[in-house]
Amino acid sequence: MTIDTVICDFDGTLTDSEASLGGFFPEYERLFIEALGIDPSSYARALGIVQTELRADPNKGWELAGHIVAPINSDPFAFNTASHTDLLKRLREGRFEGMLSPSYVPNEKQAGELTNKCHLAAYGEKNIVFRDGAKRFVEGLLQVGYNVTIVSNSGTAAIEKALEDNGFSNIPVIGMARKYLIDPSFTNVPVGVNIPGLVRQALLRRKLYNAVLERICPDPSKGVMVGDNFELDLVLPLHKGFAGVLTNTPAAVGYEIDYMNAHPKGMYAETFEQALSFIRER
Repeated sequence: MTIDTVICDFDGTLTDSEASLGGFFPEYERLFIEALGIDPSSYARALGIVQTELRADPNKGWELAGHIVAPINSDPFAFNTASHTDLLKRLREGRFEGMLSPSYVPNEKQAGELTNKCHLAAYGEKNIVFRDGAKRFVEGLLQVGYNVTIVSNSGTAAIEKALEDNGFSNIPVIGMARKYLIDPSFTNVPVGVNIPGLVRQALLRRKLYNAVLERICPDPSKGVMVGDNFELDLVLPLHKGFAGVLTNTPAAVGYEIDYMNAHPKGMYAETFEQALSFIRER
């Protein structure tokens, strides 16, 4: 057995993002409105404008500090963060004068801290629902004897509780991995990789995520990454030499599926059974 370590994303990979939403959005919105001191109805109008424009442009993405870090519609939580990040950018540019009158407009660094704070606080309002077959998949990994670790952008405690409630109390969790952060000073890897069908490069310089990967599995040839978000979860591990599995979600697009299936160490898995078979064959 070459592979001895399996790293799994959590939200959207093992869980059903749509079914798990619960009270996440109302709580996120309440916290965001409270932080900026803005009128709820005006906020809803402004956010609607932002989200409509983002959805209408296929070249748009989740933009942080001038870098597009993932597709805009990769999952509900990424789209929510991207939308609010864009809304804050427009506020800094004065593009909602007359509609919104915030008592506080965060700078770029503060904006990232605010959206992350709102996400982590609202995450506790979710009703976590595992995807069909996900628990059997994790059980199968553990039965084989793989070292399984969950790596997520969400908070550690909530994921640990969800795992414990479902009989997986011994699986390590590394939360707040911030896979979305690009650090241009991290030159151990190229800026990005060209993906056929994608009009921009998929960015690689995710320094914090790289440190997490190296801590869990120093030898990439012995590891596999399983995730639902092609750019956040998989592009960097594949470049480093990990095997990778892109799980089947409505957000997966053609060029991502084609790239994974053509990659010598990659796979697009339509079922968890296929994912487990792929890993066991490595």
